Amino acid sequence: MFVLLCLFSWPLPASAEMYVAGMFGGTLPFKLTGLQGDQSNPGATLSDVSLRMGPVYGGKLGYYSPDEKWIGMEFEAYQSALQVQNQSFTRSRAGTTTTGTIGGTSYKMTTYAFNLLVRYPGENFQPYGGIGLGLFTPSGQGADNTTVPGLNVLGGLRYKFGQYVGVFGELKYNRATVDFNDPTNNSRLFQGTYSAVLFVAGLSLHF
Repeated sequence: MFVLLCLFSWPLPASAEMYVAGMFGGTLPFKLTGLQGDQSNPGATLSDVSLRMGPVYGGKLGYYSPDEKWIGMEFEAYQSALQVQNQSFTRSRAGTTTTGTIGGTSYKMTTYAFNLLVRYPGENFQPYGGIGLGLFTPSGQGADNTTVPGLNVLGGLRYKFGQYVGVFGELKYNRATVDFNDPTNNSRLFQGTYSAVLFVAGLSLHF
């Protein structure tokens, strides 16, 4: 909210470019890997957990410099709906091994990211790329609500219809260390690596 207020209230030079955009697409997650027990579950490890693809939707607010039109910054927020596949697991701790089955459960990954961007400022075609800090919050069955920092990398192509309207396609990569519940005891947590590729398309309005 602070970033949004600053961008809207800051007096923009006449040649500066600001935009808002909406986007929709799909999230292709990799397995949750390196699952290690936290302080409530010390010494425990869990086998990798497979995830299914789900939809993603969100919005953006961006700004490009009036002096260096190829440099910009962007705030975005989006949410992915993901599914933990029905699968077997192995849990190890203190020389003992437990096996079982994780039922198919759903959760959501909410992401807020601030990105630094570079682009080719063409009149119609504008390829771009960026990197930023993301804040990731998993929620729902099988996931903890702790917000953690992570990596957000993106690249895409925007086509502008005149001065004010554009469409874009974008590829993102997300990576963060997140908390998930122990399948054998939901009061204990595992920490592991979440990573995913996201494909989105959207419409942008430029000012």
